[in-house]
Amino acid sequence: MLYLLLAIVAGSAINLGFALVKRRGCDNMHVTWVNYLTATTGACVLTLLANLPAARLNLAAALENTRGVLTPDGSLTVTLLLGTVTGLLYPAILLITQHSIFRNGPSPTTMFNKLGVTIPILLSIVLWNETPTAVRWVGIVFSLGALVIFNWDGGLRINGLLLLAFTGGGVAELAHKLFAMWCDEVYKPLFLAIVFGVSVVICTVLLARRGLRRVTGQEWLIGVGIGLSNLSSAFFVIQSLVTLPSSVVFPALCAGVILLIGKRGLAAICMTVIGLVLVNL
Repeated sequence: MLYLLLAIVAGSAINLGFALVKRRGCDNMHVTWVNYLTATTGACVLTLLANLPAARLNLAAALENTRGVLTPDGSLTVTLLLGTVTGLLYPAILLITQHSIFRNGPSPTTMFNKLGVTIPILLSIVLWNETPTAVRWVGIVFSLGALVIFNWDGGLRINGLLLLAFTGGGVAELAHKLFAMWCDEVYKPLFLAIVFGVSVVICTVLLARRGLRRVTGQEWLIGVGIGLSNLSSAFFVIQSLVTLPSSVVFPALCAGVILLIGKRGLAAICMTVIGLVLVNL
């Protein structure tokens, strides 16, 4: 449970960091690049400090890992493949989110992005038989209901961008769940190094195509803070998923962020507290 609380705090720090980007008029792409660069550097340091077992790429062993038989060869192979795919998805999800915020506004985008956690929750029921108890189902409904109340502005029209934000949010969290189930946790720093490393390469290409400009000191400071929070959040989410079911982790992450940074609606806050209590019973 400690790791879940730390993940909530780190996730809130990311949101506060990007809010600061807007308030200070920083270049969002510059801050995003520094964020991924910082997270990559931190993950690489953790990888060098980790005592990784000797292993080689082996697709057959990777397939066995997906069936629950964890081996060093299988864990390394899944880590490389899943990390690369996730690293490609991260910038794409970020761009979709930014475009949706521009078109639909921040509240609907945040709501659909966070509601995407229903994807890994439902898949966990199907793939790993993590069926929540009746009490936890009520807690999930309360937690997601609080998310809707907190972000509801009225007059919402569902469009393709909002659906993509929903899918992107779910897929990003699903990647953490897949790693927790299919890999030995000793490979966690390597997985994160690959994820953020691929992301920073893509961001570098996007910046080069746009035209390189100097990153200001303020953008460096905010980006480093977000990057450390990003790395910590991913690290603690995966660690939480190793010991807790998806039906506890993902609703708590959504509800916890509202509780820490939310200022709107006593009803949403009350539902958040009730939801957090119920999903942990």
